[in-house]
Amino acid sequence: MYERAKSEKCRVKHRLLWLLLVALPLSCNGEAKQDDVYLQKAAILNVAGLMGKNKAEVAAQLGKPTSDLPPGKINKNENVCSYKWSEADTLGLIVAFVSGRAASISMTLKRPVHSPDAALKFFGVDISGKAGGTGTQSAKWWTGTFNGVAYSRIGSTKSSPDGDEWATIKAEQ
Repeated sequence: MYERAKSEKCRVKHRLLWLLLVALPLSCNGEAKQDDVYLQKAAILNVAGLMGKNKAEVAAQLGKPTSDLPPGKINKNENVCSYKWSEADTLGLIVAFVSGRAASISMTLKRPVHSPDAALKFFGVDISGKAGGTGTQSAKWWTGTFNGVAYSRIGSTKSSPDGDEWATIKAEQ
C-alpha cells in the first residue's frame, strides 16, 4: 500500500513538472503565434508619421475626425480628436494636439494581444531587443527614439491588472 501511494505521488510530481516545463511554454508560444498571424493581417498605423503633425496633416492620413474637443475643454493648449481606425475599439484612435501639433496618440485595441511588444507593433514600433522597458505587471513603457521619432514615453497597458491581454497603446512625444 505504501509503495502504491509513493508511486502515485511521484506521478503527480512528474505531471506538475511537465505542465510547468512543457505545457505552459507551449500555450504562451501559441498565443504569440496567434498575435503574429493577427498582426500580419492587421492595419498598422505609422505613428511616427503622425507625431508632430498639425490637425490638417493628420486628417490627410486618417480622414475627418469623428469627434473634436476644442482647446480649453481639457486644458487651454490641448485639442483632442478621435479618428476611426480599423484596429481600434469604438472610441477610435485618440490624438491630442498640444499647441497645434500631435503630441499624444492612443487607442484601445478591439482585439487585445498577449504582450506589450505585440501591442506596439500596431503603432509600427518594434521594440524587440530594446532594453529599458519599465513599468508594472499591468503596464510597460519605453523612452527613446524609434523609427526616427523621439518619444518621452511609448507603451501598452493590460485590459485588466490580473489578465494577460494587452489592449491599450499610447505614444507621447
